[in-house]
Amino acid sequence: MLQGAIRICPTGCFCARTSAGARRQSLRSCGPCASAATLVLPLLLLASNVCGASSADDAAWPVCDNRAYRDEEIEPGGLRLLGVKESPLGDFPVAPAAATDEHFFQQLRSVWSDDCPRIMVQLGVQPAPGRFRNWSSAALWLHYFNHSGLVLAVDAVDDYLGHFEDALRASPLARRVEITGASGSHTGTDSAGMRATMVRAAVAAEGHGARAKERPVSFDAAGGSKVLAADDVMRSCQQSAAGDAPDARDERHPCARILRRMAQPEPLEYLAPVRTFDDIWKRDLQSRHVDFLRVDLGAAGMNTMLRKGFKKIISAREVSVLAFRVDEMWTKADLQAVVEWLDESEYFSMFRLVCSSPSPGETFSYHGPGGAGTGPTTYLPISGVEFSKVIDWDRMPLPQDVLSFDLRQPD
Repeated sequence: MLQGAIRICPTGCFCARTSAGARRQSLRSCGPCASAATLVLPLLLLASNVCGASSADDAAWPVCDNRAYRDEEIEPGGLRLLGVKESPLGDFPVAPAAATDEHFFQQLRSVWSDDCPRIMVQLGVQPAPGRFRNWSSAALWLHYFNHSGLVLAVDAVDDYLGHFEDALRASPLARRVEITGASGSHTGTDSAGMRATMVRAAVAAEGHGARAKERPVSFDAAGGSKVLAADDVMRSCQQSAAGDAPDARDERHPCARILRRMAQPEPLEYLAPVRTFDDIWKRDLQSRHVDFLRVDLGAAGMNTMLRKGFKKIISAREVSVLAFRVDEMWTKADLQAVVEWLDESEYFSMFRLVCSSPSPGETFSYHGPGGAGTGPTTYLPISGVEFSKVIDWDRMPLPQDVLSFDLRQPD
C-alpha cells in the first residue's frame, strides 16, 4: 500500500480501503495507537503508469492512468486511506493552515505519475506574504507535474496575474512551459506540451457566460460591506511599504508593481468579467478533467458560490482533488453545508494540518522551508462527522484548508 511513502504525525496508524459502496470495508492495524480522535491521511494509489485514450471531444488529450477506470469496481478500487487512529491531534485543527501546498504536492507526486497531461487550476493567485511571496500553488505544481498539460491561474486583479506571470517567466521552469498572459506568449526551449495560462475574471455564484462584460472589481469586507479592489490593494501596499515590510518594494513582490502604478497620473482601477467557475471550465478548459482545483478567493457566501458556481463540474465528478480555503468569511453552518454537498457527489473531505511532532518511524521526507506553518502536513477527516458535537468553531483558528477527494477514482 506504499504506506511508508507518507509522513505521519504522531505514532501509530491504521489503514482502510474504501469504495463507492462502503467507505471503510476493511481496517487493519499497522502500528501502536494513542487515544483521541481518528485522523486519516489520503494515499492515492495508481493502478499502472499507462495513459489510455480519451473519450472527450479532444481525442488527442490522453487520460491519466488514475482516471482510466474511475467508474469500474476493480482492484485496487476506490480511495485508500492511511493515517493515525485515535490521534492526539483531536477532532479539529488547533493551528492555522499551512502556508503553502508544498508537502501535499510532494505526497501527491509520490503516488501520481507525471507521464501524461494534467490540469491544475488556481482561483485567486494573490501571493503569500514574506518569504513565500512567489510560492503560489500554481507555481509549486509545476515543480512536481510538468510533463504536459495546463496550469490555469484565475484572478480579478490583473496585477496579481501579472506578478505570477513575471515570476514564472523569470524562473528556471520557464524553459519547460508555454506561457500565455498579458505580456503575450512565450514558449520555453524545452517545452513539450506544458502550458500556463492566465485568465482575468471575478468568480461568482452567478455569471453571464460568454457575454460577461467587464465591471469594477470589489472585495467583500467584514459586516457584509464591499470595498473597491483598487482601494483595498493600494491601502494594503501603502501600509506594507510604510511599515515593517521592506519586501513591498522588492521587484519580486506584487506591491512593487502596484506602487509604481500608483505613481502614474492614471487612477488605478481593476476591471474583470463576472463568471461562474462552470463557465470558466467550459470556456477555458473545454470541460476537461481537472486534477487539482485550488479555491482561495476570500469572498463572502462561499457556500452558495461553490454549490451554484461549481455545480456542473462537481456533479460530473470532473475534479480529482478540490482544495478550498476556509477563512473569517465562513460560518460553521457554511462548512457543514459544503461538506455535505460534496458527500452527495462522493467526495471525501478532510482538514489539512501542519504536523508538530513527526513519527520517529516516518520514511517520507519533507523538502521545503522550515518554521511554523510550513510542513510536513497531515489530514483530519470531516466527512460524516457530527458537526454540532465535533467541530468547535470558536476554538478553531482560521484560516483552514479543506481537501476533498473523489472517492470513485481508483487512485
